[in-house]
Amino acid sequence: MDGGKKTEKEEVSMLAAPDGKFEEVETMITMMKELADIMERLARLELFSEDGMTTCRRKETESQDAQRYLLLLGSIGLAVSSATNLVVIWIIGQMVNAIVNKEEGGALLSSSFIKIMVIFSISSLFTFMRAYVFTLAGDRVVKRLRFALFSKIVDQDIAFFDEHRTGEILNRLSDDCGILQNTVTTNVSMCLRNIVTVIGALLMNMAICWKLTLVMMSVVPLLAVSAVKYGKYVKTVSKAVQDALAAASATAEESISNVRTVRSFCGEQNARGKYSEKLESAFELAKKRSFAYGSFAGFMNFLGTLALAFVFYYGGLLVLSGELSIGELSSFNGYTIWLAASIGMLTSLFNDFMKAIGASKRVFELLDRDPSLPIAGGDVVMEEMKGLIEFRDVHFSYPSRPESVEKSSLCLFAFVLLPL
Repeated sequence: MDGGKKTEKEEVSMLAAPDGKFEEVETMITMMKELADIMERLARLELFSEDGMTTCRRKETESQDAQRYLLLLGSIGLAVSSATNLVVIWIIGQMVNAIVNKEEGGALLSSSFIKIMVIFSISSLFTFMRAYVFTLAGDRVVKRLRFALFSKIVDQDIAFFDEHRTGEILNRLSDDCGILQNTVTTNVSMCLRNIVTVIGALLMNMAICWKLTLVMMSVVPLLAVSAVKYGKYVKTVSKAVQDALAAASATAEESISNVRTVRSFCGEQNARGKYSEKLESAFELAKKRSFAYGSFAGFMNFLGTLALAFVFYYGGLLVLSGELSIGELSSFNGYTIWLAASIGMLTSLFNDFMKAIGASKRVFELLDRDPSLPIAGGDVVMEEMKGLIEFRDVHFSYPSRPESVEKSSLCLFAFVLLPL
């Protein structure tokens, strides 16, 4: 093992000391870069080899053009739906002021109600557009990913299948691709929506009262550091869980595919024991991940509610001093709750993104693997060959046992090879 590389124990340790002053920021940036690389690679998947049909390539080019239009349409829906949701909170604050105003409160309340109904209608339409378009675009990408991965698998040399069990390969094709499918469909859409909401709510709060906004943001550094520490831990453990599940699938596949042998030697109990052992290993790792998720969610909830309580307290003091109206405080609290909900959603997505990064590494390892013996190409044989072929003291080894060298001698009868 490389001396500069961290051991698995050091990577899994959640409370490890930071290597540098800006480790948390660098880790967050690294995660964003890895997600961007995943999306870029998925967008650039090559489905057909150089000798593929031109018609198929033309269809694939048209599909990529349609993908760009879908993403553009989804981005428009995302921007409009997020903006309208922020405007609604502002109008609710105006409705609160209208309730306090006894002279013109009725007219203001009616006009605000009509505005909210119109905005809700627009928001619902564009929310449907965002959710449908992003999900459809993600399903297109994952369909191409599954086909590209399967094509790469069947092109591998026989040595690859000697070294990798069928259950492990199927786990990459099903489970890992399933994790990536959830990431590029629902999670990406939700992540973008919540990021826009966080930025918009923060700007609106700054416009209402910058003092109250600074009080609300006092817990942000602690939230960011905790999220990065948690993300590093989950990334490592999630990869270990997927590997353990792949080993369990390989064990099950071995027993099921050779069920006649298992039955002949009364090995049912032994097969159950082996599979149970693999599942238990995966479960122990999953328990660590679950405990980390529960601890992180509870800590985030505590900090969020603590910040919200300070906002209510300090905001009440500003209303009593006349610096804020009741409607402005209501709008500020609405944006704060919306902001906290969006941050909470982003923290839950953080866990899914860490899983996706671990799954993508295994998938892209197969996509980047070139077979040692290509199935196409090679030299052109002579038009006609005659003679006796004899192999003497030929040395070879099996791919799964390269250290074991075999010797063989073989003599073939004379033959004539004519071109077709």
